[in-house]
This record gives sequence, structure tokens and C-alpha cells, in this order.
Amino acid sequence: MIQGYKDFYAIQSAEPGPGPAEPLRVGGTVTFTTGGYGAHLEPFKGNPGINPFMLNVNLVIEPPDDAAVTQQITDVPLEEFTVNDTEMKYTDVDFHLVNEEAGDPPPPTLKVERPV
Repeated sequence: MIQGYKDFYAIQSAEPGPGPAEPLRVGGTVTFTTGGYGAHLEPFKGNPGINPFMLNVNLVIEPPDDAAVTQQITDVPLEEFTVNDTEMKYTDVDFHLVNEEAGDPPPPTLKVERPV
């Protein structure tokens, strides 16, 4: 069902000097082997693990509404997921697939980019 992931990013612009940073923005594109699928990012619900600097995010797969799907590779851009807790300086973003049935792997863990 999932063919791959493209252009995934995790960016938090660094503000010079002390004080809060800009919101952390996460996004990308999921490529499916057939049409009709959707996907979105949402906050992770569960035990986030022991690394407090790792942001955990659910990548929710939305199956087609009916059995008639197009047999073509389909890119689904994700709406940008924003974390406004700017006091927390996340270093990485880890993804957890939800509603995925074919055993596909999640996107790789991302390092948070901090352009100045």
C-alpha cells in the first residue's frame, strides 16, 4: 500500500538570542501504490519513550472509502503538523503508523533542522 515517503522535514527556525523559538513544523508526502488513500499527522497517543527530546508523531493512514481504487501510484501531501511548545527543544521526530495493515515501515526518524 505505501510505496515510500518524499520530502519529509522537521524544521524549527532558531531565533537569535534568548527566548522561545519558532514553532516546530513537520510535513512531507506519502506515496501509495494505489489511489484513494489519505494520510495526516496527529499527536502521538501513548508512551513516548525515554528520550524527552524526541517528538513522537502519529502518521494516520486513511483507507479508501470503497473497494474500487485506481491502480496508479499516488502522492498524498500531508498538511503541515505544528508544535507550538517552543520551550521544548526537540532534536528528533519519530513517526508511528496508525491504521496501516500491510506491515509497511514508518518514515525514518528525522533530525530537527534549525536554520538561522
